[in-house]
Amino acid sequence: MSIANGSRTELLVLRGGSCTGKTRTAYEAVKQQLPDWHLIYPKTADALISAVEANAVAEKTVLWLDDAQHLFEQPAGDDAAVALRRLLERPGPVVVLATMSPSAHRRLTTPAMRDERNIHPNTGALLRPWPAIDVPEEFTGESLNEVYRKAEEDSALNAVLMSVAYRGALTQTLAAGPDLMDHWLHATCPYGKAVLTAAIDASRLGVSRPTTAFLLGAAPGYLRAHQQAEAPQDWGQRALDYAYELRKDVARALNPVPLAEGMGAEPDVHALADYLEEHAAPLREGLAPPPSFWTAIAHQASTSDELWRIGWEASRIGFDAQAEQLFARAVEASGHAEALWGLARYRELAGDHQEAERLAVESERAGNSHAFRRLMKMRPWPADAELAIKADLAGYPHALSRLTWELEYTDNWDGLIKVWQMAAKAGRGVPGWVPKEPVSKDERGSTA
Repeated sequence: MSIANGSRTELLVLRGGSCTGKTRTAYEAVKQQLPDWHLIYPKTADALISAVEANAVAEKTVLWLDDAQHLFEQPAGDDAAVALRRLLERPGPVVVLATMSPSAHRRLTTPAMRDERNIHPNTGALLRPWPAIDVPEEFTGESLNEVYRKAEEDSALNAVLMSVAYRGALTQTLAAGPDLMDHWLHATCPYGKAVLTAAIDASRLGVSRPTTAFLLGAAPGYLRAHQQAEAPQDWGQRALDYAYELRKDVARALNPVPLAEGMGAEPDVHALADYLEEHAAPLREGLAPPPSFWTAIAHQASTSDELWRIGWEASRIGFDAQAEQLFARAVEASGHAEALWGLARYRELAGDHQEAERLAVESERAGNSHAFRRLMKMRPWPADAELAIKADLAGYPHALSRLTWELEYTDNWDGLIKVWQMAAKAGRGVPGWVPKEPVSKDERGSTA
């Protein structure tokens, strides 16, 4: 990495499929090339935004974004992309190191079609200018020869090489990935396939640890009528036994979840194999889960956080009616701040602006400091400015200050002056400095 001796802030994106070692590759590169640098690992979009706005990403720092798609697809993910774009304008040396799967990278960087709603515009604008570094799916050439040379001294590695079904795809074979796909796609037990398909759909909807009650409750909708009618009394146990079958002596489609503390496994809780999460979930993309799936969510979602997370994922892939119901349940359970915003968003899309504003107020009061700003982004000019002033009058100045900051940052001086005039007419002052005439970003420096 020549970055170590430079003065720039760089974004590096390592792209690779499940089990290809992209995270390990990133770790080894940082360990070898940047051993004395600081490391910041924000686990949420809000944490990343806070780190950037607090100037916590100093020189000689690696900002580590492992499986970055999970961060960018959070409700505040696109705002995090805006923060990263600001960070990339600052001097370094700083490295923003992101890993993600090819399918996620493609999803986040592909521009929306004319009639589609683009929910990640800033994430796409962040990633597209930076060519991704692909971690190869297969060992080839000298790399493969090196593995064979090491296998002469390692009996375990030699045994793996002797049984490789797909020449060169060593890491996937070690994880029994292709065999797991076959175990699901060409299942010999229809009840096992139903349970696995329910787990795959749950994974793409944000449920990382499905329960037994959920899987068995959702399974009937994935079966044909005669399979349901002819099901033996112990079909559920057969299904779980099939899902837990060991493939190539190393991997299972479903796995137990270890206890948070101590030894043993969580009772009646399961985890889908990473390989299936990466390779099977895309095959289900765009397919609506059956009604039994949504009914079974009641057995799975035990907290308002879980209800909100599933609702957000349902919204992301177009199941809006189910998402709105899940948000409402999360609000009923605990007044969940993000779920309140989710309901506000749906009311805004339905044209019920008054109810959308009321829910945004409740979301702000519950701790979501971005609710007004998000609602503003959904409204065209000058409705967004009118809402910002209304929010300021209601005691939430963050919305107005953020709007003026964004107008200044994008050199929208006409808009900034109009907001200033509108606020003054309403008897409110505009937070921040309003210049008498435009100046360049370099002259005014960082506005973060």
